[in-house]
Amino acid sequence: IAQTYSNIHFFLERHFLNTEEPIWTYNTTKRTNVWCEVNVKHNFTDTSIFFTRSSYDRKGRTTALLEGKFVSDRKKHMDTSSPDGVYMLNEDIVYMSDDHGCAVIAVTSSFDGQEETFDLRVRNSSLTSGITEKCKRKFSKRVPEGQIIYKPLCQRILDRGQLVVGKTEQIPTPVVVPS
Repeated sequence: IAQTYSNIHFFLERHFLNTEEPIWTYNTTKRTNVWCEVNVKHNFTDTSIFFTRSSYDRKGRTTALLEGKFVSDRKKHMDTSSPDGVYMLNEDIVYMSDDHGCAVIAVTSSFDGQEETFDLRVRNSSLTSGITEKCKRKFSKRVPEGQIIYKPLCQRILDRGQLVVGKTEQIPTPVVVPS
């Protein structure tokens, strides 16, 4: 069965998300008091992905169940929302590495008056092998600098009895979130 280029391209873009590995927001242009933001997939279909997004802020750990809906006529686009519809984001992959280990994501939030920010997101295993220079350049090309919100201690947020694929070194001390 022949597939068109656009179908293959659509599959490759979604392939970044369809992994058992946690996906970390490593660097962001969003003004934020959030650290250690990570997505963990629960279910993936042709039309959507269900995942939890966890992070730390000044109050502690936050975890939300989210659904990302793929839009068939926009090959690199995903509409992300909470089940109650309160949390809504549009996410577009603007670059993805050939090995699917990292991606630059344009994020448009309705909270901030349709403000567009950029995230450099990486699969857990890319933290061990190192984020490619090309991926870092693609992020820097869009924005001169961002805020790095990932540190190795962030791995502790995953310590909830779940299997961590692509695990990096874990440090057995509690996470201290800067204030």
